[in-house]
Amino acid sequence: YQTLRLDDMHNSFSSGSPYNTLFCGKNASSVMQAYNMLCGEDSHIPNIVSGHPSNVNLSNVTNYSAFDGFDTFPRSVMCKNNTRFIYTEAPSKCYENVNEYVLFVLKSILSVMKLQSVGGCFIMKIDCVFYKPIIDLIYIISNMYAKTYLMKPNTSNIITDERYVVCKSFIRCEKSYYNKITCIYNQLKNSMNDITIGSLLDN
Repeated sequence: YQTLRLDDMHNSFSSGSPYNTLFCGKNASSVMQAYNMLCGEDSHIPNIVSGHPSNVNLSNVTNYSAFDGFDTFPRSVMCKNNTRFIYTEAPSKCYENVNEYVLFVLKSILSVMKLQSVGGCFIMKIDCVFYKPIIDLIYIISNMYAKTYLMKPNTSNIITDERYVVCKSFIRCEKSYYNKITCIYNQLKNSMNDITIGSLLDN
């Protein structure tokens, strides 16, 4: 199912010179390989941040380090506002801790704001959406794209809450929003064990 969504997105990127792509998380290499099958290896310049790299010899694979590597990988400067496709996924245990889960989504949003090119696409693997902060963050993401979908693949485990946020056609990001979310991210990261987040947006 996810592969079909990638194929649907690729229809927008079928021409022009090779573009930057970013794959983050434990399945980053597998997602990149699926992307290559659909779009062709020569269509894009992949950047991978993964704690579980595959056996494929990739010169631009970096070691996974919490979520900081999402936007500080070796080619991040060249990818700034110039990345057409971004995929992020957190370690499985991350979804079990609300604060870590929120931290992951915040960092994914910051990566999009910093790296995504106008018209680009973004896929983020998430878990349950019962937490108010997660709903708040999905709302923020939806305002940055022309279309946003929350999807659960038919092939996924029916007893889990895993699903994907699929965003198409990045519109814009105000610098002030980036600064605010960076501040929230840093505050949460520095006080992970001292607070419980109830909400990020005012009602």
